[in-house]
Amino acid sequence: MRLSFIRPSSPSASVRPPPGEDWLHEPKWDGFRFQVIKDGTHVRFYSRHGAEYTDRLPRMVEAFAKLLTQSAIPDGELRRDPMVTTPG
Repeated sequence: MRLSFIRPSSPSASVRPPPGEDWLHEPKWDGFRFQVIKDGTHVRFYSRHGAEYTDRLPRMVEAFAKLLTQSAIPDGELRRDPMVTTPG
């Protein structure tokens, strides 16, 4: 069975976090949300709307291909660290 894109839920903005210890919060970074599908040695990147970006992110594909897990579908924000300079 080949793993496929799962439409992610959309986060909602709030003035302040809800009370209680059962909530998980994360900061909003100014990046791009991607879902990564690792299926054996095959890795694919999708935008939050399902557009494929695999060919545009070869170094990220290579890094995820090296993960020891056989399959995974992580979803998260991909951003460039402004403190790191790119050669050239």
